[in-house]
Amino acid sequence: MKNKILYAFLLSVSLHSYASNDVLIYKNLYGFLKEKTSKLDGKITLSIKEVDLEKFNFQNCESLDFFMPNGSKDVGQTTVGIKCLDKDATKPNSVILQAEIIQEKNYLITKRKMNVGEEIKEEDIGEEFGDVSRFYFKFYENPKDVVGKKVKNLMPEGQTIRDANLALPIVVQYNQNVTVVDGIGGYRVTATGKAMNLAYEGQQVRVKMPSNKIILGIAQADGTVKLIQK
Repeated sequence: MKNKILYAFLLSVSLHSYASNDVLIYKNLYGFLKEKTSKLDGKITLSIKEVDLEKFNFQNCESLDFFMPNGSKDVGQTTVGIKCLDKDATKPNSVILQAEIIQEKNYLITKRKMNVGEEIKEEDIGEEFGDVSRFYFKFYENPKDVVGKKVKNLMPEGQTIRDANLALPIVVQYNQNVTVVDGIGGYRVTATGKAMNLAYEGQQVRVKMPSNKIILGIAQADGTVKLIQK
């Protein structure tokens, strides 16, 4: 069941030292982050490493903008920015702050040790509630996505089930002729090359084109390769 979204606004520095203007700015900044994360499921906890904003000349700003800088992560350790958009704004008129977006929800774990080659059954799977924003790998929430699949790497009891643990069907074979797909605008461009390695769905494939150029793509479920590097 989808967990109710809960926002906990954690202040890393006491607000008592800030002017009322700073308090209002931070209140609006938390509101901005709340809106940005409103589509995330589970329990969401927001925190910002606050600083005194007085030196950034926001006191008399009429058009204050909140934004996520390029490269900011959707969850986990991230950054958030504040900038005065007034034409006559006194510099410095912007600041980038450290923030954290913690997402907690249910994910699948093993209920027992599972050896290589074993087929996963429903009774082998358990659920655990925790911080998934720290995961750097694909994890699973629905038992239907893992039941019936075979174990590729040994998994001890209580381990998070991740895609690297599962023996997914091979969709591209070594030396196989493959169709490389590249989307440009509303057009779909295709070419044929030879796979330089086997791959599961979602894995990278090196493809040798008729010109002998090697390109990189991602294996798709239908055996085609989606171009990611020319």
